[in-house]
Amino acid sequence: MKEHVRRLTEKDIPAFRQFCETHWGEKHPLIHFDEMFDYYYREKDAVNFVAAFSEEDILGVCGFLKTNGKKNPDVYISYILTKKDAPFGLGFRLLGEIEKITNCRSINCNNIRKNTAGLYEFLGYTVEDMEHYYRLNRQKKVYNLANITNCIIAEVEKCGAKVKRIDDCSQLADFDFDSYSEELPHKDAGYFRWRFFDYPWNRYEIYRLSGKEGEGLAVFRIFEHGRDRAVRLVDFVGERTLFRSIGELIDRVLRRHDAEFCDIFSFGVGQEEMKSAGMTKIEPNDENVIPLYLEPPLYENTDITIFMSKADGFWMFRADGDQDRPNI
Repeated sequence: MKEHVRRLTEKDIPAFRQFCETHWGEKHPLIHFDEMFDYYYREKDAVNFVAAFSEEDILGVCGFLKTNGKKNPDVYISYILTKKDAPFGLGFRLLGEIEKITNCRSINCNNIRKNTAGLYEFLGYTVEDMEHYYRLNRQKKVYNLANITNCIIAEVEKCGAKVKRIDDCSQLADFDFDSYSEELPHKDAGYFRWRFFDYPWNRYEIYRLSGKEGEGLAVFRIFEHGRDRAVRLVDFVGERTLFRSIGELIDRVLRRHDAEFCDIFSFGVGQEEMKSAGMTKIEPNDENVIPLYLEPPLYENTDITIFMSKADGFWMFRADGDQDRPNI
């Protein structure tokens, strides 16, 4: 019988979870931990997962997350899995079903396996590696969470943006998320609250930047291992030119937490903006090592590969999609 693709229903969940455990090779926190599955994938009375079936057997599954509540939202793909002997192109039928269900403007994925890159490019998606930048705290003499052979601390351009720490989402009632709706992906107020203020597992530090060009929101996560701390900028929403001002804010956050460094995994931020912010890029075979995994630190530089359906104007950060989450 030819396979058919549809959205998952409640009665499919037990078989769906068994399929994932069997073909993923272990239980996955997003799938098997009820609180996390509900938080990420339940939308009112619907489940944001599609599956391909042959009669009653599941052949493949794919989840999705919306970044805004518009009629044509931007969508992140989350957890795509097919059987090894599934029909060729099944994964792309799953993506097509998500495009139909959501009527999305763009479809994107954070952190794909490199060996699948050619398949996504064949379908017309753009596949790239995120760039990894960092800034060291000049007040530290020893770096325990990173391996620093060549201590580079570039100068920061003084841009004069006003900065205010945001402790509650009510303080963003006057932030005009819709004025940045042309950004790819567009993140609205509901998404921002869901992802950072209400998120049950990680705590984030959020700052509002205001300049002549507009406003932006910078989101940081603080990592601790023993007595050592590091900072990661995990998202930025708003006026892109304000990214030139991020260096002054990063220095402020580093001092506040006595952290060793701040790093940024991103795609779409210009090199000039990063240079103005005093950021240093991790190059292939770099002598300095800034770990992706910090709790505990895994001392290696790691590539993060992404795909996007529209490359022009697109940018992505570490917390996009189903990333920057605990492995419970």
